[in-house]
Amino acid sequence: MILATLFYDLTHVVIFLVSGIFFWKWIILKLGLVAAMRKLPEWVETPKPIVLSVAAILLSPHAFHIARLGWYDSPALVLSDVYAVTNDGKEVRVPSNFFGTWSVTAAQHRLGRVSSNHFPTVTWGTTQSIRVHENAMKDCSFGTGEDWPFRTNPSKISRIVQLNHAYAEQQAAGRENFHYNWFPHHIWSNPLSFSDFNVVALKEIDHYLYRTVSACVRLGPDGPDVTEVARDEFEIPLLPDVKD
Repeated sequence: MILATLFYDLTHVVIFLVSGIFFWKWIILKLGLVAAMRKLPEWVETPKPIVLSVAAILLSPHAFHIARLGWYDSPALVLSDVYAVTNDGKEVRVPSNFFGTWSVTAAQHRLGRVSSNHFPTVTWGTTQSIRVHENAMKDCSFGTGEDWPFRTNPSKISRIVQLNHAYAEQQAAGRENFHYNWFPHHIWSNPLSFSDFNVVALKEIDHYLYRTVSACVRLGPDGPDVTEVARDEFEIPLLPDVKD
C-alpha cells in the first residue's frame, strides 16, 4: 500500500513535468499518509477495515461535494487572455503565474466572459454537455439560446487585474521586479513561453487589455486550421495611485 501511494505521488511529478499542472497539495497529503501508514497496526490492513474504507468512498458523494472531472473535448475553443500594453504601445500576453492566487482561474480562461457571442464551451474547448459537444463537432455550429459560461461584467475582471497589478507593485518594491513564478501554482505557465513579458518591468506597463476569442480548430492538410469566429476586448487602466 505504501509503494502504491508513493507511485501515485510519482505520477503527480510526471504530470507536472509534461503539462505544468502541479498537484503539490496532493503530494504533501500522500507523503503524510505514507508517514502515517508506517506506524499503523497490522489489523488496519485486514479485510474489515478495507471494506469499510471502500464503502465510505462510494457513499461520500452523498455527504460531500465531489468534483466532476470528466468532460468531452471539442474543437470549439474560447480563450480569454490578459495583455499588458507598455508605454511604447507594445502588447505582451501576461502569463497566468502573474496572477498568484488567481493563477488557476487565469490558466483555465475563467476570469469571465462579457459577451454572449462566444461558444458555450469552457476550459480549452471542453464541455460536459453531449448536445454542445455534438454541435461543436459539426464545424462549431451552435444555435441561439446557448449557455453563457463564466458570465460577468468588465468591472469585475478589471478589478482583479488592477488589484493584482497593485499587489505586484508592492511585492516588487525594493526589487527589480515581481517574482510571480515563486508561488505554488496549481497550473504553471511555462516561463519559456513568456520571455517577452518576463523582461517587462511593472513601471513600463501603461494599461492592460482583456481579450476573449472564440475559434474553431479543424485538421488541415498542413496541420491545425484555426478559424476565428468571435472576438471582444476592453481596456483596463491601472489604479490611479499605481499609475502615478
